[in-house]
Amino acid sequence: MREIECPKYSALTVFEECLGVKRDKNLKARFQCVTGIITGAETTYKEKAKTLSFHEIGMAEGVGTCVSTAEMEDLYETVFARKSSPVRNKYYDKLMLAPDNGICPLCGQRDASTLDHYLPKAKNPSLAVTPINLVPACKECNHTKSKHHPEIDDQQLIHPYYDSLPKSIWLVADLEHSKPPALRYSVSTAEECDEVLAKRLAWHFEKFGLAKLYASQSGSTLSGIAEKLKSAWMRGGKEEVRFVLNEDALSWSKHNQNSWQAVMYRTLANSDWFCGEGYAYAGEKRKVG
Repeated sequence: MREIECPKYSALTVFEECLGVKRDKNLKARFQCVTGIITGAETTYKEKAKTLSFHEIGMAEGVGTCVSTAEMEDLYETVFARKSSPVRNKYYDKLMLAPDNGICPLCGQRDASTLDHYLPKAKNPSLAVTPINLVPACKECNHTKSKHHPEIDDQQLIHPYYDSLPKSIWLVADLEHSKPPALRYSVSTAEECDEVLAKRLAWHFEKFGLAKLYASQSGSTLSGIAEKLKSAWMRGGKEEVRFVLNEDALSWSKHNQNSWQAVMYRTLANSDWFCGEGYAYAGEKRKVG
């Protein structure tokens, strides 16, 4: 879960450029009839964004009486997102550059490879090509989210353009004293964190299955640093292992203290069991059955 810069392109500009590609005069005329609805939907979206109340934006079937949902979806697919379209290069590809290092802001792990409609175009067709509703995402998160439209504030997923995440540590992990060691991730917000935001963080974490994703990634990373930890033990025992882990914890925390990597290294460094014994089990094959 990461914040990214909100796009500055207006819905009107993008919508009109998409219409410029269409050749069917009748269809183009019908699209032009709903221009006011498209801009109105963007204005409402921005107003709801101020209070993070996207769940209050109602769902609709079609745009006005002139354009169907299917036609708006087609406009997105065949003009805005189509690789051969001049509109894609101008807007779609630019939106995809927003996340740091090209990482999906919804999971904070996989590569962003598509645009996700924060409010689904199937239920909010007037927002189908509105840039502030289009969030870079990995294919897995895009598929998992699917047509989710929040009905209450607690069910709103974190919006990378508008949410301000807590400055304190809210991602934590428990260490299992097992062979190999395993980390179990969860969300635990500080008391000063807004109650609704805390519930939304937990909902987002659960919806995208981030506990499983982060556990898998940390397990793989532990296997990769097994020999490094054993070398640290040989140099100076428990405290040298802790020192090496703390260095990595500090480095990752400077980048993002709520990344799964920062949490992993902090958790391991703070464990006497791991620094004194558990490190030796890193990289072992887990017994099944």
